[in-house]
Amino acid sequence: MPKIKSDKAEEAYVALAAFFLKDKNVSQSQKFGKGLRLNDKVFAMLVKGELVVKLPEAEVAKLIHSKAGWPFAHGKKVMKEWVILIGNDLSDWKKIATQAKNAVL
Repeated sequence: MPKIKSDKAEEAYVALAAFFLKDKNVSQSQKFGKGLRLNDKVFAMLVKGELVVKLPEAEVAKLIHSKAGWPFAHGKKVMKEWVILIGNDLSDWKKIATQAKNAVL
């Protein structure tokens, strides 16, 4: 699977984290990489320069089908509720990460 990485991913993640950390219930996590969690549940994380979000399986399938994301694997196991977002557009990241945050409520 091809990877789309950019030097801008870290910069976009910092801005994304600042956006979400305004919510007192959101904190940072170091699990698997840099992550954002709501009440101890990780909903978004930066792993090797890519944003990975947790969404319901049907939403993950839609993103993959529309070519907006790739499956995320931990080791050899594909995680059905996690997707790697393609690109690093901050507005797209905010929109999809907000869906992910709402999904873990």
